[in-house]
Amino acid sequence: MVIHIPLGGVEHKYLVPIYEFTFKLPHVGPGPVNYPPFLADATLLASLEDATNKISDGGVREAVRAGIVAAVQALEKRAGVRVSMETAGGAAGGAR
Repeated sequence: MVIHIPLGGVEHKYLVPIYEFTFKLPHVGPGPVNYPPFLADATLLASLEDATNKISDGGVREAVRAGIVAAVQALEKRAGVRVSMETAGGAAGGAR
């Protein structure tokens, strides 16, 4: 993302740095091979949800939270009917 700010007739650009989430999941057992990608996605969503609490603008924070809830619902749907999820904030995925 680049932020453009015109000041005194000059456009200033600020390249926003990206935080990299680097992690490797341990072997999760004899289960289906789709476990590691599912758990990696869930780990990223949980990390993003935690980071969302640090957003100072309430409107932006709530918009991001709504996106995370939608993503959790999509992940839960992909996981199948026996899996249910909820965010740390208590929002349920919906497949219960």
